[in-house]
Amino acid sequence: MSNLSKSEQEIYDLRAEKIQFFLDNNQDAFPTEFKGTSQIVDIIKNHTTLKDAEHSGVEVKIHGRILNGRSFGKLSFFDLIDNSGKIQILVDSKTLSEEESVLFSKYDSGDIIGVKGEIMKTKKGQLSIKVSTSSILSKSLRTLPEKWHGLKDKETSFGKDI
Repeated sequence: MSNLSKSEQEIYDLRAEKIQFFLDNNQDAFPTEFKGTSQIVDIIKNHTTLKDAEHSGVEVKIHGRILNGRSFGKLSFFDLIDNSGKIQILVDSKTLSEEESVLFSKYDSGDIIGVKGEIMKTKKGQLSIKVSTSSILSKSLRTLPEKWHGLKDKETSFGKDI
């Protein structure tokens, strides 16, 4: 018997379907490596002088956990966090391939992904990585704990109920 509420079970089932999508498209939903990555803290430190809406011409590969996402028509923004910091990634569906756009539609908060893209600043001055390619590194089946209240059940945090 599942200890998930109905809505949690629906989210779990939907995310399990997304894992099946990756498997059906010959992609490992839990690959064992992602080579050539940069630390977010280094990207931030080395690109403080970029002006608003400026592209650096520097391409990097980073990986991290998606915290949340926002979509504004053809542009989507995701906050990506690694063990060194947090950065915004920018997904422009006008410049991405159809296949890459479909991949991003399958990513959820909590997923760990790898992205390759150019370092830039948005018009509003936010340092970002403009994504050219991505890959799933670990699909999250459960949602992240609520931002303000956190994980209340201490037993769950130790994996007892998983």
